[in-house]
Amino acid sequence: MAQLKDNDSSVHKRAAFALGNLGNNSESVVSILLEHIEDNDSTVRGSVVKALSKLGNNSEMVLSASLARLQDKNSDVCKEASISLGKLGSGPTSNITK
Repeated sequence: MAQLKDNDSSVHKRAAFALGNLGNNSESVVSILLEHIEDNDSTVRGSVVKALSKLGNNSEMVLSASLARLQDKNSDVCKEASISLGKLGSGPTSNITK
């Protein structure tokens, strides 16, 4: 998680990707990812959205942050948010409809 605090955005992107692949859905992991969902670098924002989706966390905070990325200025981030929200919203305990 320390790599997400690095000054290099390519390190942030790889760290977000790795956290998503690890599958650790703890509050601390989700919180640090959410801190970077509005990163200046679009590849970092996209990686964070994808990582949160891989973790399967459909909390209100994650859904709200992912919904906001649908309005991202980068079309790739918007696309990733759309895909991720589809995955997060398909679970039996989805918060999207609540």
